[in-house]
Order: sequence, then C-alpha cells, then structure tokens
Amino acid sequence: MSLPKNNIISKFFLDHAPNGIDVAAALFIQFVFWIGIMRYIELPGLHHDAINPDYIAAHTINPQLTNPGGALYTAWFPLLGNLYHGVQNYYFELPVFWFFGLNIVSARIGQALFGAVIVLLVYVVSVRSTGNRLISFIAAVGLASDIAFLASFRTQFYIVLSGEVWLFAALCFLPFRSIPQKTFRLNCILSGVCCGLAAYGFFVFLFFLPGFLWLILCHRDIDKRLAVKYWIIGIVIGLFPYALGYVSLFVRFGGIKPGFAWLNQTFFTMRILESTLPLWGRFANAFDLVNQTLNNIGNVAMIFSETKAFDDLVQIGFAVKAKVIFMYSALVLGIIFVLMHYKKREPDAHAVGRQMVALPLSYFFFAALLGTRLWVHHFSVFVPLFYLVCAIVANEVYQLAKPRLASVMAVQNEIPISIIVSILLFFNLQQQQVFFENLDKTGGGGKATNALSRLAEEAFTAQGKEVYFFPEWGFFPSFNLLTGNRIPYEMEFDAIEIQKFAQSGREIRVPFWKEIDKDKYLSILKHERIDNGSMRTFYRRDGEPAFYMISASYPQRR
Repeated sequence: MSLPKNNIISKFFLDHAPNGIDVAAALFIQFVFWIGIMRYIELPGLHHDAINPDYIAAHTINPQLTNPGGALYTAWFPLLGNLYHGVQNYYFELPVFWFFGLNIVSARIGQALFGAVIVLLVYVVSVRSTGNRLISFIAAVGLASDIAFLASFRTQFYIVLSGEVWLFAALCFLPFRSIPQKTFRLNCILSGVCCGLAAYGFFVFLFFLPGFLWLILCHRDIDKRLAVKYWIIGIVIGLFPYALGYVSLFVRFGGIKPGFAWLNQTFFTMRILESTLPLWGRFANAFDLVNQTLNNIGNVAMIFSETKAFDDLVQIGFAVKAKVIFMYSALVLGIIFVLMHYKKREPDAHAVGRQMVALPLSYFFFAALLGTRLWVHHFSVFVPLFYLVCAIVANEVYQLAKPRLASVMAVQNEIPISIIVSILLFFNLQQQQVFFENLDKTGGGGKATNALSRLAEEAFTAQGKEVYFFPEWGFFPSFNLLTGNRIPYEMEFDAIEIQKFAQSGREIRVPFWKEIDKDKYLSILKHERIDNGSMRTFYRRDGEPAFYMISASYPQRR
C-alpha cells in the first residue's frame, strides 16, 4: 500500500510515495548493514580519535568528577569538537549512552546509526535519480556489505562519514523537478541547511558546495537564481552551530582580540595550507588516498597498525581490484554520459541525477589542493558516493542495452544484472571475512588494541582506589568513556600532579606505549621519593605486547 500523496516522505524525498517494495528493501539493507556492525562489535579497542569528542558524554552523564578533557574549546555547552568539526556525534549518541550505558557497544551502535541512515539515503537518492529500484537496491546492499564502509565505524573515519548523512539529505531535498513555488523555496532552504550541517560535522564537506551549485545550475526547469539564493540562505542557517561555537570560543578566551590571537597561533601551528608536494604531486597523493579508502587500507592501517602486510589483511586480490576498477570506470562513464546528454531535453530527475558525478569531482579537486594535510579518513566520503555513482551509471547502461537484452533473452532483463551483482556481493563478504578473522585473532593493534578496554575494566573494578596518569596520547578518551568518568586521572605526569594525590591513599598507575620509556617514568617517581614502581605488560589477543603500565604506591606518611 502506498503512503498518502501528501506524506512528507513523498513530498520531499521520492517522486512517488514509498510502497511495500521500498519497505522490504529498506529492511533487508538494514539487516545486511547491522550484521556487519554487530560482528565482533567490541573489537578493536577505542582509538583516541575513534571516540573523540564522543567521550565527553561521560562528563555529561556523570559530572561529579572533574577530570581533564571534558571541555572542548567553548565557554558554554559543547559546540566544537575541534576548530574543524563540531560535536553532532556527541548529541546524537548521548541518548544511546543514557539508555544502554557508557560502554564500547553503545559507542559503536551510536556511531553506526549514521551509517544506517547513509545506506538508506543511498537507496532513496538512487531511486529518485534513476527510477530503477533494483539497481538502487543492489547499490545500497553493496555499500551495506562493504568492509571499507563498515570498518569506518570502528576508526576515526566515523566522524567524517557522519557528516555524509547531511550530504545525502541535502540531495534528497534538492528539487529534481518542477514543483510549486512554496515547496520549491522550502526544498532549496532545507537542502542548504543540510549542506551547512554537513560542514559543521566536518569542514571537508565544504568541498562539495561547488558540485551542489553545479547540480542547481544544470536544472533546466527551475528559477536558478532563486534556487541559489534560497540554497545559500539554508547554508548560512546550517552553519549557525559552527558560528555559535566560535562565538563561545571567543567568550572563553575573554574577547575577540585574545580569541583571534589564540586562533592565529593555533592555525599557524596546524600549518593547514602547507604541503611539501608540488601541484601534480598533490593530485597523485589524493588519488592514492582514494584508492586506500576504497580498498580499506586506511581502516586496516588504523586498526591493525603493523601487525601484518597490508595486502594480506585487506585481501587485495582480483575481486577487490575489480571492484575499484569498476567504480572508477563508472565515474568515467558518468562524465561521458553528462557530456553526451548535456543539451538534450529529458525528464528532470534523470537529467539532474546524471550530474551527480560533479560531487566526487568537486571534492577531489579541493581536497587534493591541501596535499598531505589530509589523510585517508578525509576521503572516506567517497565510498558511499561511488556506490551512488555506480547505480546511476549502471542504470544509464541498462537503459541503453534494454532493447537488445529483451530481443536475445526470454527472461526478464533484471535477472542477469542480479546474478552479476550477487557475485560482487559475495566478494564483499569474502573481504569482510578476512578482516574479521584478523580482528578476532589480534583484537586490534597499535593504539586501537582492545587491551585498552581491559585497562578501563580493571580501573573500574578497583572502584577509585587508583589514580591514572596519561602523559602519552591515545589513552584517556577511551578510558574516560569506558569508566564513565568515575575514575580520577591526569594528563600530565609531573611533580605537581603527583603530589596532588599524595594524601588520597590511591595507587599510582601510568600506562605508556613503548617499553623503552619505562626508565623515564620511573625516574620521575623516584624524584618524588616513590621508589617502589614496577612495570606490567598488557598483551593483545595474539600474545604480542600492546602497551605497558607502571604501578606504584605513595610512601606511608609518618
């Protein structure tokens, strides 16, 4: 049964109201996605950037202990996760933590909710662009089963991908056909709002704005000037949380002048626009990063560190290479189709949908200019986009070949397509299997080891009888979240911080990554007349050292 024609989904998202086929497709897409998400969901451990700034939920839920790291750049409530992204994940995940507790499963589910929406929106935008539900379904299931997408919600890639929800929502609201003036204005504003919120999610989504502008200007039957005007108004509205965050930052630093002074110093330290690569080298570097995104090397590097050769972990065989080549071929074909049909009068939805190849091209061009200042996670946005482009281009090819297929085949035209894509999905699942086997074996490597979870469990079990010092990067966000902000810790390890807890009766704990640093931390303790320190090794699941920890006791006061 179709939904009423005045239903908001019908009005804004689909040219025709969703029906039972769409509901069944959505349920199956979600099933495939969540099967991949829930598998070994507690592995790997929470890398520093894989839970930052989400970990501040622990400060919100349990504010009694004033551990460092809870306030992020702003004077009021959380608004900025950093200078280049907001804290939308924190707000969307907070209800999950309230209901299911502060644990790694809640964190992974909360982050994966963004992925669940993305796979559905890929289906919606594809149906809207092509009118072909089968190809749209295939693309969405392909994305939902691709480990390059699934694994991103176990690494720092998640914070970039979460902004892509707004990107696809902006595509949904973008007018694909002639509609009433009032609805047209609202759609343009809402599309712009979503673009602004995407940029609030992470600044790199600004790279898509020229591509969106192209989509609007290529529409044949709308008032382009009016569309751009209302779209820009929407962007300004969507960027309001970002602007408010910077206002709050200035308040925190005591005014505009000291705020700008801090910003200038910070931006100078970050060296955002500095890259050692020549112009051609920047584009070559960007292309390499896109490859690492599509074949999952980026996530493997984050999760497994240097545990094995990347080729073994990623399973870069014929299937993965063929998939990546297919994606690039679809993009090239998409550009050719745009050039072929540019001046033809066609149904609006198909004509505008075809122009979506401008989005990855727009992003790639501006991201490449930043050279080595961006890394693989900034290019994770390409995985969902390429599946959308593949669906649009596959439909173009299908429409061209449809008459010939009908003349040579007694079966329906969709059957051979289903067989081909079923094979591709099989290879997706095969790559998944290799990834999860290694994840189960190691529990994660480097600073994503699941030994971080054991550290937090032990601290929580001790019920505050210990104080932790985290002088090294990579420990405290995971620890803070998994202990629910109930265990005291410091981020400096010096005389002042050590003496702060001298009368507390707590044990001293100092985790660190490299065994060679043991003497450095023991000498700091000895300087404070604490000479009973001992070192313990935390191991990975495969028996390899994960990190080390010094334990010591304050001397008895006489």
